[in-house]
Amino acid sequence: MQGIFLDKRRATFEKAALRPDLSRANEIQIKNNLLLTASELYWDWAEAYSQLRVAQQVYEIAVVRAQALAERVKRGETAALDSVEAMQEVAKRLGDVLKAQRKYEASSIKASVLLWNQDGTPRALNAVPYSLPPAPTLTPAQIEFDRMQALRNRPEVLQIDVEQRAADVDVRFSYEFLRPNLEAQFQALQYFGGASGFDYRIGLSISQPLFFREANAQLQLSQIKATRASLKRLEVERKIQADIDDALSAIGRALERIEAAERETRYAYLVQEGERIRFLAGESSLLILNLRERATASAMQSLVNAQADYLRAISDYLWATGKIQQRWIR
Repeated sequence: MQGIFLDKRRATFEKAALRPDLSRANEIQIKNNLLLTASELYWDWAEAYSQLRVAQQVYEIAVVRAQALAERVKRGETAALDSVEAMQEVAKRLGDVLKAQRKYEASSIKASVLLWNQDGTPRALNAVPYSLPPAPTLTPAQIEFDRMQALRNRPEVLQIDVEQRAADVDVRFSYEFLRPNLEAQFQALQYFGGASGFDYRIGLSISQPLFFREANAQLQLSQIKATRASLKRLEVERKIQADIDDALSAIGRALERIEAAERETRYAYLVQEGERIRFLAGESSLLILNLRERATASAMQSLVNAQADYLRAISDYLWATGKIQQRWIR
């Protein structure tokens, strides 16, 4: 009989019971996206600070050398042009420091937007970031496990699961309209006058559409919604795997860049120190030494950028696998 297994009231109740799960999934999604944004801003901030330190180190070297050359010029040990060239290099590196300082200040301002006090007032960012930490390594077994867990933990999967369960309720409710509609009637009658008394009338009516056009249309519509939810789940699962693959690709390329930048930095430093020895021995010029130091600084900055990109890729991976709320930096 129609409504014997599921009626409109019970269908509404079952769908309403899904709302807490949907709210929980939406909350997880908001938190994950917020943590991803925060981690990206933090790594930008930490990278800018490390780049600033590199620029300051190179600038300080130029300042010390310029002061030493100025003393030698006073003693007549070298030409005044060497001192001018040294001051020119100081001015150039000061410009690099100011440029790095501006980038650091900009990243600090962006990161401070996410800082709040317990009373809801904005909190100033007065600290400096830690040095870029070593990122965790990922094993093939860990990656495979994370892939499976992502299909259970990502909020998009939880959301589509609620949508599928709601569509299933609609399908089951639509089937009820294909059953006969049974109505029972009961009526009590009371007579007054000479022949007073009670009488009862009981009736039972069964109705059923001939072609079920409306019921079939409603059933087909609910089945289409259920099919669409199933296809949407496949799309979501495929997108999750694509997010993981993209993060793994970024991790792999960043790791290769780190290895290349480390070699470049090591070789550049060896060349720089060799050139410094030649300069002190009078076998090289200040111009060549400055170029060697610039090459070393450039290699160090490339290394910092590769390390930051690696950490950003790790954050993307944690977000893609639904694990970004777990703490991995100790």
